[in-house]
Formats: sequence, C-alpha cells, structure tokens
Amino acid sequence: MITNKIIQNFLHIVDQMRVNDIAGFLLRNDIILEGLRFNRSSTLYELVRQRISLKKPTSTCIGLHDLARVLYLQGEFEGWDYPYYKVVRTILFGISDPYIHEPDQSPDWQIAVAIGLLLMEQPGLNITEQVPIYARQDAVLSAIRRLQGQGYQFHANDGHVTWVSGELERACQIMDAAVSAYGGWPLIRRIFERLYPYLERGRYVIIRHLAMAVREDKPLEIPWGYLLNLAAKHLKPAVPEMQSEERFESLLELSKDIVATLDLEPYSGVEVAMVSPTRLIEALQDAVVGDACFSFEQLRPIDLFVMLETLFKAVDQAEMKRELGWTVADALVLAKIIFGPDTRPCHSFTFRKIRESTNLSNAVIKAMLDQFTHDPTQLNTEFFKPNDIIHCNLNFRPLVAGQNQNRLLIAPSISALGFYIALTDAIRSYDTHIDEKVGTAAEQLVSNLYIQHGLQPVVAPGFYEVSGERYECDIVLETNEYIFFLEVKKKILTRASFSGDVLEILTDLKSMFESQIQSGRHELYLRQNEVLYFSDGTKLEFHGRRVVRISVSLLDWGTLQDPLNTGSFLQAFMQTNFGVMSDQGTSAAVKKINAVNIALNKLRTLEFQLATFHHAGRPWLFDSLFVSIPWLMFLLDRCHDASAFEAKWRSFHAIRKPARNPYFQIL
Repeated sequence: MITNKIIQNFLHIVDQMRVNDIAGFLLRNDIILEGLRFNRSSTLYELVRQRISLKKPTSTCIGLHDLARVLYLQGEFEGWDYPYYKVVRTILFGISDPYIHEPDQSPDWQIAVAIGLLLMEQPGLNITEQVPIYARQDAVLSAIRRLQGQGYQFHANDGHVTWVSGELERACQIMDAAVSAYGGWPLIRRIFERLYPYLERGRYVIIRHLAMAVREDKPLEIPWGYLLNLAAKHLKPAVPEMQSEERFESLLELSKDIVATLDLEPYSGVEVAMVSPTRLIEALQDAVVGDACFSFEQLRPIDLFVMLETLFKAVDQAEMKRELGWTVADALVLAKIIFGPDTRPCHSFTFRKIRESTNLSNAVIKAMLDQFTHDPTQLNTEFFKPNDIIHCNLNFRPLVAGQNQNRLLIAPSISALGFYIALTDAIRSYDTHIDEKVGTAAEQLVSNLYIQHGLQPVVAPGFYEVSGERYECDIVLETNEYIFFLEVKKKILTRASFSGDVLEILTDLKSMFESQIQSGRHELYLRQNEVLYFSDGTKLEFHGRRVVRISVSLLDWGTLQDPLNTGSFLQAFMQTNFGVMSDQGTSAAVKKINAVNIALNKLRTLEFQLATFHHAGRPWLFDSLFVSIPWLMFLLDRCHDASAFEAKWRSFHAIRKPARNPYFQIL
C-alpha cells in the first residue's frame, strides 16, 4: 500500500536531488559516469536495480508501477509544479523488476533518484509524453472535477483521491432523492429498455469495456447495479411529469460520476491480465465491488428449472409439506408460471391468474407467495452508497407485492435467482443440512449436463489410491485434445464480499483454492504416472494432452470467474502471503487468514511440483479456470456432441475478450 509517508519521502528525495550536482553526487558515491551508456541496457539501470529492487515481493515492498500511478494521480489533483511520476516512469523504462523497497532517506534511494533524474534528460528515454498511459486516473480525475464544480470536496490520502468526510453521503442523498422522485418502477423499465441489446439467451451479458491499446478512449461505464438497487428501494407508481428523458440522463450522469470516484475500473486488458501482488487486495476489491455497482447477479429461468428438478432430490418432500405447506414440486409449478415465455421486466401477476394456471390449491399458492414475495417497504431500505451491498435484499425473493394483491417481478433473470435463494432459505428454516444436500446433488447435475450434451464423463465421481491414500475426483472429462478435472463446490460469494470486505473475499475464495489443490493433485499424479487407475476399473491415460483444472461454483461469482481475471489473480496469489489486517485483528479473523494462507501454501507447493512438467511456465490464463454451474449451462447450450464441445472449448481457450464478464467469453 502506498501511504502518505511513502509519497512524502519520495518527493523529499527528488527535491533534494533536483538542486544537487548529480554528477558530483554520484562521483562521491563511486559512480563514474564517463563511458556509461545512456540507453535501456545502461549500466545505470543495473545500479538502480541493485539498490532498490527486490526479486520477490515482501510484506513491506511496493510496486514501481503503483508508485508512478499514485504520483501521477495526486500530482494532477493537487497541481504539483513538478512531474514527480516521470522520475519513476524513467526508472521503469529500464528495470523489469517491479518490486522495490519503500522510499527512505538512505543513500541507495538517493542514488536511484539521482540516476532517474539524470536519465530523464537523455533523448528518447522519456516516453511519458507520447501516449496517455494513465487513462484510468484521468477518468477518475475528470469525474472528480465535475463533482467539484457542483460544490463537492475531495482530498488526497494514502495514494487515493477520496471524498472529504460526509461529502459522499451528501452526493448519495441527492442521488437517492432523485431516484425517489423519478420512481422506482419507471426507472427499472428504463434500465431494462437500455439493457435490451445485451439480452442473450435469457440473461443480460453486460460488457465492461477494456481498451486494448493505450490510445483508445473508454467512456465511463453506467453503474446499472447501483441504479437498480436504488430503484428497488423506491418502488412506487409512475408520476408522468417526473419521467422525462432529461431527468433519466441526469440520473445516469450523476451515478456514473459518483461511482467513478471509487476508482473501480481498470482501463486496459494489460492491467487485468497482469495483476501485481502489491495491488492484489485492491484489484480483488475492484472486481467484486465493481460487479455490484456495474452489474447484478442473475440466473436464467431455464437454468432455475433444471436446478429445481435436480438439486433438491434429497429433500424429504413429506417433511417439507408438513413444515411449509408446499413442496419443491409445487415451487417448480409456480416457477414455470411466473417465468413463462411471455414474462418481461416489471411483469405483474394476479392471484387469480396464477390460480387459473395450475391445479394447486389456494392454500398452497398463498403459502408459497408469502415466502416468495417482498414487502416493497422493506426492500433495500438501508442501501445508500454504491458499495452498500451488504444492505441489499433484492435477490432474496423473486416477487414484489403490488396494488390490489398483484405480484410483480423486477426482471426474469434477477427474479429467478431470488426464487432459488428464497426456496433454499425456506427449506433451511427447518433443515440445517440443505446446503450439504445441494452440494452433493450439484456434482451429479454437472455430470448430467455433459451427458445430455454428448460428452460422457470418464468418472463422476472417481476414486483412486496413491501410496495408500484414497483420493476423489468429482468429474473427469476427456476429448482428443483435453483432459478436464472438475471440482464442484457449493460456496457462494457473500454480500460482505460484494461490499469489499477483504477478509470475506479471501475466505470465500478459499473454496476455489481448495478445489484447485484437489484438481492439481490429480494432474500431478497423472503426469507422473502417465495414467490414473480408478477403483471401478476405469483408467485415464495422459497421452500428452492439455490438462485443464476447473473449479465449479454453484452460482455466479462475476468478474472473479472471467478467465483473464482468474488466471491473473492466481498468479498474484502464488506470490502473496497474507498477514492479519490491523483493523480486523480478532481471533476469528486470525483463524480465517491462517486458513487462507494454509490453502495457498499447499497450492504453491503443488505448483512447484508441477513446474517440472511446464518448462515454459504453466499457462494460468488458460489452464486454471473458475466457473459456475449457470455458466456451464450457457456454454453447453450450443454443444450437441463431444466434437462440438471440443470445438467450442478450443475457440474459448484461444481467445480472451477484455469484457470483465465470463459469459461474454463464450457468446
């Protein structure tokens, strides 16, 4: 983390050296300039590297790229009279090691800065004027300046430009009041009218653009999730004079600027694909909070139907009938009514219409509707700021009570997720083992999906022994080119994680690390022995095929499951060990962090063992994936046999689209 102290130390060193006789200073430190080359391979760069660079990141190191970005942002915001960031950029021009000791008043840092200043004067070395390399920071600053023009105040602190205390709340109050005046239902209709072009096979595939070249312009993204959660908080009928196009556009502009100040959006594919360990925590927060602001969780109704039919087979239906007054089969009937082919955003249902569409009794229908319907006065009542996701309950139920006993849904793909969550919550109220039952059934669901699309698993599950120890593979698939090890986990991404709680993000991700350990162990034994013999007599032969390890979650985890991000984060995790954060130093936090570190250490050990088989380095961006069951359903929509699946996977494997959306990768 770049702190105010680090920034001030660096500025002080630069200011000292700027008024110094640099050649004389270097000579006094036994550095003779005569005969040295002033180019990218210059001995001067090696001298800098020797003094401030680290080969591996430590708990106290910082990144050179991070320091340059921070100096640019704060310098532009505060109007510094000297471009301090250019000193760092010049050093970066010839140093590939990105990790450095914190700047201090030591001779090492004085020498490094002196050399940087000297090199800045050499023609051709100062590249910072040629291209807009800080598009992300420029976008944040532009939003801040527009808000400053409206009277809001900001200040620089620890490498960020943030709102002065109380100012974000003031802006959010104005935004909240504007949405309330516009009306929640009219705003929801407008939102989904705008999103209609992104509707693909039953879900909205919202693209968060990334520039692939530094010269590309990238507009501010519209924070659809933030707007939708505010609209759900203020559900009320339309007041026609309040719904002008001008008012709608002003809502979009204010929401974009408010969220832009949170600095959540990377502006290039390179930034996403190459996350530095020094920025890993911030990058994780950017990903999950960004998802909550710019998008929303979804589940296609057709996928809901499949999940209802398969995940709850272990539920005792007679007991459920006694406890709740209805069964999973009854819920499936209701789901197929409210998520019919004609259902659209803001769709309404009457009790009579539901009753006429089924043979279920009035009592059963009423009991289910009570479970599946929001009281609109209790929807997102404490949601206020863009990252207040922990206070959102929109996804907890699929329907909203309307006038005259009508029921309304927000949008099919949003409400289908609410239906699934409400159903599991209802069962959990009397059956505390429902999550384990669903987790076990999820493995069978994934296996069945592949069978239905012409790809018979090698095993599902399969057991084998190594040195007297017994291991389990959830699902193994093979094609001519690939071997897939799939490990299915029931863990979902919590609302605390979506709000940016670092400890909760890491704790949630531990299930993914554990599944990668399991599948990595299978890969290691397969590569070592060229064959795996399963206890049922089945064998899996390697034949030099590409091995893909897939962690499968029950529901979507958003950007964390975009393959560009998954591979990049895993690479950074391999170089990171987490200590207990000072503001979360409770015994519970210690246990959670220790559990994360233990899992990461196991994964690192495994990767070290596998490294002997990957002479060019393991291709993390392609061979370690984190996906969801709904994503697999979406992928398999267009695969009708094994050859179609392999062709689809080959295409997916070869291309990574910069969109921050795992579904966009397989369109």
